[in-house]
Amino acid sequence: MFLRLYLFLRGYLTLEVKSAQTARFINLAANKGIYIWNVCQIDGRTYFCVSIKAFRLLRIPAKKSGSRLKIAKKSGLPFILHRYTKRKAYLLGIALFAAMLLYLTSFIWLVTIDGNDIIEDAELQARLRGLGVAPGLHKRGLDAREIEEELMAAFPNLSFANLQIRGTRAAVSVVETIRPQAHVDPGIPSDIIAARDGIIVEVATTAGRPLVRPGDVVSAGDVLVSGELRVGVDDYSYQSYFVHAEGRVTARRYHEHIIHIPLTYTVKNFTGNVMRNYGIILFEQKVYLRNAASPFTNYEMTTEINRMSFGADYPLPVAYFTESFREFVPTETRRSFEEAEIMGRTVLDSRLMRELPEDSQVLAIDIAVEEVNDVLVITAHVAVVEAIGENREIEDKDLGSPSSSELESDT
Repeated sequence: MFLRLYLFLRGYLTLEVKSAQTARFINLAANKGIYIWNVCQIDGRTYFCVSIKAFRLLRIPAKKSGSRLKIAKKSGLPFILHRYTKRKAYLLGIALFAAMLLYLTSFIWLVTIDGNDIIEDAELQARLRGLGVAPGLHKRGLDAREIEEELMAAFPNLSFANLQIRGTRAAVSVVETIRPQAHVDPGIPSDIIAARDGIIVEVATTAGRPLVRPGDVVSAGDVLVSGELRVGVDDYSYQSYFVHAEGRVTARRYHEHIIHIPLTYTVKNFTGNVMRNYGIILFEQKVYLRNAASPFTNYEMTTEINRMSFGADYPLPVAYFTESFREFVPTETRRSFEEAEIMGRTVLDSRLMRELPEDSQVLAIDIAVEEVNDVLVITAHVAVVEAIGENREIEDKDLGSPSSSELESDT
């Protein structure tokens, strides 16, 4: 491979030898240390390759063997450059094109986002643009670590963000948390409050003073475990100490889920007729080369985009696109009551797995099924035991019942 590259850069000739003593000519050349390669015969003629420098040394072997040499082909970089020496405008165009490509590689032309389900692409793209990561923006001076920290600060439910800039492509990978958890430093006095309504099932504390018992009905925001510890003889004479309340409080909660499954639905029967529009995308702007209205009454449109690039990491701001309009004939189809119920229960199971907390325990599911206006309505009431406590900092630790010393001063 390296020998081929060397020979291409130095240039070489393909020669045709006419001689009755071809073998003697080749031997004489070899004895003089002249490198000859690719010796072959085509239609009774002998051809071989030799470097430009060695060509001048072949005159003596040719004369001694009575051979005549003819240049059949010139190959390599020197001949290419010589060919275009007089075409200055052409060379200037090549140089300008190469300079333009080099300049374009200093920009970001494609931003890909992966890993987001809750946060919309548009939200992330808008924030990234504000941080300097967007098609058409210069990539020089971008600090990937700083941008990752800014993203995580802007979106609290991001637990991880990674930015990699390769060539003209910026690849952003994120990991989302299910729900941002309230966090209070363990060294700060706090209460455990109810994050949601429910009926208390169990209270297990390791620090703090429980204020509720199993069977109590609580609302969101109620204090479940107080971080205020009282030491005294009764409720009117005591000393308060504040701690970081710790423990687990579970409650019975009820969730309602309603699933609608139409009994009559439309099926698309494609006819095979397709109409296409096409064009180019230049610097994120669409330019149609053909933009005709769809001749079909019922159709499905898909867009295919092919971006020009120099490898996977060097996409260019140029792409061509094709919009395909596929004709279909809509056909109304009806599913049975049993089929709709099976489908609805499958949707319900999927929703429960996705929406219920991971540590929750399902106690009972009450399902009612009815048909309303050609739609199967499945109503599910789900009884669940789940943790509802979360810590909240005690903001004013001077409020509350007076201590014994305060009572004595009042009397």
